[in-house]
Amino acid sequence: MKIVLILCDALRADRVSPKVMPNLFKLAENSVYYPLFFGNGGTTAWSLPHFLCGQKDYDPENTFPGKLTEAGIHNSLIHSNAVLNAQEYEKCFKEYLDTGVEMDPIKTGLRNRFRKTELWKKTRSIRKAFMGNKAISLPYRRASTILNYAQQNIDTHKSGFWWVHLMDPHIPYTPPGLNKIEQDKANILYEKVLKNIQGKCRINAQETKELFELYDKECTYMDTQIIQFIDANPDCLFIVTSDHGEMFNETHSFSHGPYYHGMTMQLGHIPFIVYKKGITPKIVFDYHNSVDIAPTILDLFGLPSRFGYGRSVKEDIQL
Repeated sequence: MKIVLILCDALRADRVSPKVMPNLFKLAENSVYYPLFFGNGGTTAWSLPHFLCGQKDYDPENTFPGKLTEAGIHNSLIHSNAVLNAQEYEKCFKEYLDTGVEMDPIKTGLRNRFRKTELWKKTRSIRKAFMGNKAISLPYRRASTILNYAQQNIDTHKSGFWWVHLMDPHIPYTPPGLNKIEQDKANILYEKVLKNIQGKCRINAQETKELFELYDKECTYMDTQIIQFIDANPDCLFIVTSDHGEMFNETHSFSHGPYYHGMTMQLGHIPFIVYKKGITPKIVFDYHNSVDIAPTILDLFGLPSRFGYGRSVKEDIQL
């Protein structure tokens, strides 16, 4: 069996819609779909232990990829998210690949060490001046690049588990195809979001609308890449979800993070779609959350599914 978890960082559940993500919306209609699925944290670092360990605290000795490795099942993490390195989450996988950034101005290993230091923050203006717009507009790999790496890895194994972490909906919102004027505007809006998070500026209604439109374009681009990837791998079972959502002036907040209000519906409500060619479509209205993902994956591989505080949803999946 080949199972692929596509985690779309910062993707709100309400963006899986006919207008914004039509391919995933249609896929959900032909999948096991959970409209009442919620994440357990408002940032990647906050939410990932729930995915990996089925609990809020990260235990590197008790992760579901570790259980797969112990059972002799191949597992890979393919990503472009420095948080995964900073928290050392990737070490629980048998194989992992940090694909770096689009421009790769600093080699990946050095970048990850550098980002952990105060010097990274203090030299931001210098890096921005040196790289121009590219320093902001391409801090991660786009979906097409990450999925190409994933495809190469999947093709080399007869079975296993793959965690493919996509970053397109994450700030800064810089979808492909922007002209220079649009890109400059997107960079200005990104700077305002950062200042807003720090409590140093307000973002007006028009700017909020423009930010949401950029975010939606990122989601639409990613939607196209994901469906092409799924169509190219009919033998794989896919789980499509997110770690958390995103804020656009709800409670006067933007992006995501452990704000004073804690979790909100916009941060917590995330998509959860299980699909394989030939699967029996089903809408499951039971409440579920991200601690249920690990036991489900273990159960699908025939391993003991009691894991953390989650519960397997394998019984919903009729292949």
